[in-house]
Amino acid sequence: MGGKVSHQPHKLDKLGSIPRRRYGVHFRISNSNDKVGTVVALDNLTERQILSKLSYWMTGNWWYGSKKYPNGIPNITWGDTYATSQEMNVRGAGMVAVTLATTVKHGYANKANGGADLDLNLVKLRSKQLMVAMFRSHKLNRGSAGWGRSWQSSHWAYLMGFAHMLNPLDYEFDRERVKAVIVDEANYQLGHPVEYWKDLNGNYMPYIGYYPDYFKTGVRTGDSAFEEMLWCSNLLDFAAMTYPDHPNSDAWYQKAVDFAAIALSTADDAAAMGLPGFNVRYDYKIVNHGIVNAAYSEAAYMAQANKLHHRIYGDFANPIYDFNAENLYAAIQTMYVPNSPSVKPGMDDWGNRRPYTYLVYDASMKGTSWYNLRLKDIVAMQAKNTQFGKIVMNTTEDKYPACDAYAGQCISMALLFKLFS
Repeated sequence: MGGKVSHQPHKLDKLGSIPRRRYGVHFRISNSNDKVGTVVALDNLTERQILSKLSYWMTGNWWYGSKKYPNGIPNITWGDTYATSQEMNVRGAGMVAVTLATTVKHGYANKANGGADLDLNLVKLRSKQLMVAMFRSHKLNRGSAGWGRSWQSSHWAYLMGFAHMLNPLDYEFDRERVKAVIVDEANYQLGHPVEYWKDLNGNYMPYIGYYPDYFKTGVRTGDSAFEEMLWCSNLLDFAAMTYPDHPNSDAWYQKAVDFAAIALSTADDAAAMGLPGFNVRYDYKIVNHGIVNAAYSEAAYMAQANKLHHRIYGDFANPIYDFNAENLYAAIQTMYVPNSPSVKPGMDDWGNRRPYTYLVYDASMKGTSWYNLRLKDIVAMQAKNTQFGKIVMNTTEDKYPACDAYAGQCISMALLFKLFS
């Protein structure tokens, strides 16, 4: 199987022993108390109702109306490589693929049960067609005109892979092309330098790594690298879990651990680890877009998502993914409006009604009371929408252009966190 794991001391061991993998059917992490492989028998009918209605909209109005896709495999294109175009089209496809795959695998409720009467074969097909469209439009297939090996591409590849884990493609040739994209993006991350928000003296660190090929130069005045390091960690951990026989599997795994620990560290943590910088503010809040931003503080759920991969595969998760978890979750709760599904004004610059954003984080941390408030609000949003199944009504609620696709991904992962607890 994969190469032997080094037992040489590692700089992050200053936090405590970092367990190493040992290989079996899937590799294991020793010295962890994390529960694995247990599917909790919960009804989760409300989540199934929401996902069923949303999948109805995605395979209808979204597919033919919003995207104008054909009745077949779409050709994913974009006008530019910025977030306004390439992200919306490639990441959007990945988020919808995850939503549809979750609905087929775990989320269906028919109309009699408060959901929507779906053609499940069509839902499954559309999810697979989006995966095919994603790997066809990657640089491996389109060359320099394709997406990949850039600022957010690890997250897009992760979404494609996550959807494929739930809803595998039918043909070996296509499965190998999914693997090729994930391997390519994981290998790209092996050469990706660490991103820090500030150094230990409080000076802003420069944008490095993939950002100069996008649009950001200079220093990270108002943008922590918290989210970026975690989505890179997601892809690396997922690749190592999914393809343990690959010769780079050990290297992917170790880089996933490194990126997660660096993302989750305050200045004091960084000093203890001998690192030159950090990404988490002293009060465990995250700065992005120039503000203390709840919408980016909730990205801590991505560290918990690494644990989710291991649980789905019946494996133990590395305890590093829980580093500062309770502190980060306690901090974001100070940004929540008490007894409300909302966050405080000025703390989410994407909109004023985005309960799904925080639902997934609450699910990952078992914040039941907050979770229930947000789930109820999502039901209300979907019920009042003029398009059956759609969630977001307007840009005041959420101005992210792919907001309903994003909502679907968040709700899907929230359900999976509940199922694999």
